[in-house]
Amino acid sequence: MLSSKATIRWIEDDYNQSALLYERALNILERALDSDHAQLAPTLSGWGKLYLDNGRFDLAEPLLQRAFFLYKTAQGPISAEVGDILTALAECLYTMGRYEKAVFQCAKQVWRFLWNEILIRVRSIQPLVPNIA
Repeated sequence: MLSSKATIRWIEDDYNQSALLYERALNILERALDSDHAQLAPTLSGWGKLYLDNGRFDLAEPLLQRAFFLYKTAQGPISAEVGDILTALAECLYTMGRYEKAVFQCAKQVWRFLWNEILIRVRSIQPLVPNIA
């Protein structure tokens, strides 16, 4: 509920109020859930993107990193949320001049995606190969 209000304030260009609402929402969620619970990710993501949009890259990065970790842990490396947060994180890092880290983060996720696709395809044809023992 607070995260939704924070997003509305952000849309209305009330960045300070939005940041306060995201912070309150996160504090409430962290008291109710484990610190690594996946339900924290959307609030972290929204707050991080707010700071990214506002040019506060130093504050955006740790929030986006944590949201990325939570999404990736909960959903695996291949999901819309992971792709979305990875894009925001790469933009943040790139804008801060940390080009190598931005490229590395993206490349690592693309490699994991491709590797998973290869494994899925190999496993799907594996039963067709006779066991020659």
